[in-house]
Amino acid sequence: MFELEGRHWAIQGAGVRGEDGVTPVILLFACDDLEQWEYVGELLRGDDPVAAEHAPAELWECPQLVQVGERWVLILSLWYRPEVVARSTVQVNYLVGDLVAGPGGSPHFEPDGGGRVDQGPDFYAPQAVVDAEQDRVLMWGWSWEGLARTQDETDEQGWSGCLTFPRELGLEGDRLVARFPAELRTLRGEPLDIARGQGVEAQVDLPAPFRAEVVIQGPAIVEQIHVDGRVESLAAHDEGDATVMIDGGILELLPAASTSSTVRLYPAEGDVIRVRGAVVDGWLLGG
Repeated sequence: MFELEGRHWAIQGAGVRGEDGVTPVILLFACDDLEQWEYVGELLRGDDPVAAEHAPAELWECPQLVQVGERWVLILSLWYRPEVVARSTVQVNYLVGDLVAGPGGSPHFEPDGGGRVDQGPDFYAPQAVVDAEQDRVLMWGWSWEGLARTQDETDEQGWSGCLTFPRELGLEGDRLVARFPAELRTLRGEPLDIARGQGVEAQVDLPAPFRAEVVIQGPAIVEQIHVDGRVESLAAHDEGDATVMIDGGILELLPAASTSSTVRLYPAEGDVIRVRGAVVDGWLLGG
């Protein structure tokens, strides 16, 4: 739901079947009266050339439309029928554009750029919230159980999936960037002596100013990759500042100038998470 020129609007993701297959679409509703929604048409169709280039799908799920700075950003979770791709929930992309008046005064979204919200394999269906008091947009993503975890293991665990840390969204030109809100620094606890190779078993906050690679060392399973007594890279960053947050079974890498990556990880007993190839500062997470 969003507000524009004193009116309230709501959007819903859908797909329209046609002769050439299924086309994703964003349906638009007027909802000044929250108990009486009125369907007024389409905010955007997937056959728009920019949308087709940057957010191809059969259906757009969990759409989020927020104003970031002077532009509007439409966040879309890409979905395909299981008979088209093996994993119907694919990834999350975004479109940057403007809202213009359409027929009858209802808004229409005109994108002129876009890209991926997160490059990792374990990020989907984010929710964006406008923080009017601090003039910012915060986003939480859903991180499902990785492909390395079976349904039996999930059932035994007793829970499935988790939310990411909040991310504050910004635009650099037409590129969407994310950073961890400053409030998360209050979670920093005991400093880590990473220069001496100190590893951690669970929670760590690592701002990395140079090339950094996060690894698990030991017998672990990461995204269908069995790591038996060797080092397997979880995430790598080559240039500029970045921050890594590791909390239990989730790793979030947020570079300052490129796209974030979210990975679920399942350290086995005795495994150690390490950062190599960089001089970094790090802290255990408390709070």
